[in-house]
Amino acid sequence: MNKTSVAVMVTILLVGSTIYAQAPKVSHIWPDAGMNEGPVPAHVYGANFESPSISSVKLIRPGFPEIAGTSINVLSQEYLTCSLDLTGNSTGPYDLVVTSDSGSDTLPRCFTVYAASVSPYEWVRTTVVIADSQMRGVAVGDGDGDRGIEVYGANFDRYVYQFKWDGIGWAWDTLGSGLHIMQGVAVGDGNDDNEIEVYGANQMARIYQFKWNGTTWTKTALTGAFDSMEGITIGDGDADGNMEVYATGWDGYLFQFEWNGANWINMTIGSGADFMSAVAVGDGDGDGGLEVYTTNYDGCLSQFKSTGMTWTMTTVDSVEREMLDLALGDGNGDEEVEVYVAISDRNIYQYKWNGIGWVKTVVGSGTNWMDGVAVGDGDGDGVVEVYATSYDDSIYQFDWDGIGWVKTTLGSGGPLWNVVVGDGNNDGQMEVYTTSLDGTIYQFKPGVVGTEEARTFAGYFSFAPACNPGRRRMVFTLTVPQASNILLKIYDVAGRLIDIPAEGRRSPGVYEIACTSEMSSGVYFYRLESTWGRKTGKFVLIR
Repeated sequence: MNKTSVAVMVTILLVGSTIYAQAPKVSHIWPDAGMNEGPVPAHVYGANFESPSISSVKLIRPGFPEIAGTSINVLSQEYLTCSLDLTGNSTGPYDLVVTSDSGSDTLPRCFTVYAASVSPYEWVRTTVVIADSQMRGVAVGDGDGDRGIEVYGANFDRYVYQFKWDGIGWAWDTLGSGLHIMQGVAVGDGNDDNEIEVYGANQMARIYQFKWNGTTWTKTALTGAFDSMEGITIGDGDADGNMEVYATGWDGYLFQFEWNGANWINMTIGSGADFMSAVAVGDGDGDGGLEVYTTNYDGCLSQFKSTGMTWTMTTVDSVEREMLDLALGDGNGDEEVEVYVAISDRNIYQYKWNGIGWVKTVVGSGTNWMDGVAVGDGDGDGVVEVYATSYDDSIYQFDWDGIGWVKTTLGSGGPLWNVVVGDGNNDGQMEVYTTSLDGTIYQFKPGVVGTEEARTFAGYFSFAPACNPGRRRMVFTLTVPQASNILLKIYDVAGRLIDIPAEGRRSPGVYEIACTSEMSSGVYFYRLESTWGRKTGKFVLIR
């Protein structure tokens, strides 16, 4: 072979490698949060993870130092591991960027760095909002793309709401409504455009996407389902490196909604004998690939795995009681993912793959149905726990101590329904958020021992709208450190007295005061007279 032929072949090979080498795609990271006091072993999923061409794995937050992954180990085209040293890094949501010789890809706001909570502590319950209708679903994330974290709620009144902590109180915004009850809500990049959206599961066989354009929320309906939508999640369930939206229906079907750049493509993945209640995406069996998991009222926990062409359904477990919710995570701290399920027999169960089959273990129980389950470091001690809500109005923490599960009751509301762990008030620490069928979203947060008593009875006075603007009715929160006469008056913009929600002597304690008069949408003013002086302010009511 002459030199010319060799040169031509080398050129062809180089051009071919350029054509066929593809940039990496990143679609999932586990864990999705870590404390800024040490390294975290990270598991990253996606596609086109060519070895050894992966040059970097980084967590990026504009204005702050990058967190570079070390000890990168590419185990397959879809899976790699690395170590992320979070020591001393700023708290908040980070983007994950994976780079190779062929390009890079970003998974936006997928990892939260947080700081340790106070210790010793006791659980303090705070009301985020009191709505007129049942709060069904709750999610935590950067839904409006402002690099902060907010709380999102799906309500029985057909609306999805955003609750943002402004340093004083929770500001309430309406994203939009559906044709019927909103059952669930999820936050993530469902259409794979490197931006975050909010998705609501609606009882009228639709999924709605709510996207912030910098000025307002735009709504898009994802259609193609046959019955009421119940559970919803966002992830790369078919392990192709792209993000999709997954939803479960009352007709027993599991649906995938995938954006192709022009339209939403709907696919039916599988079904059960009764209506599917919950859905999650993750590497539940630890095989280095992502799967979809669902619970069903027929008592089945199912795994759906994509072969690239078809979906394979495997029954993980089948019981005689309704399975209501599930979550994936390392709840027992062994650096492996397990599946946790809430069942109507009052128990939370762990399902762990041992390489041959699924091992089922009882985590703990309540005194009524277990409705919701979440996995995360809700008490900010650097150890992940399992959290569960029950129809007995209580929320529980189950902490693995190396021998058994230690059960702690965080508090009550009720009846409590959904639960999630995250930094919903953007203060750099983790909290636990729950929804209640009485219309409330609660925050449970570790506080200094004696905090509630100190704030309530030792000179700490506070008064503010519980949420501003208020929807349908206005509620105020009042903390009285010692017995005092209280007078609260409401005026319209013309200065006319509209309502006197509170008048008379109040004992020490924490109160929620609601306006009692019929009030139309508009701007109003409040004036509070107490031992601690006069406090005035403005609020907006939306009917």
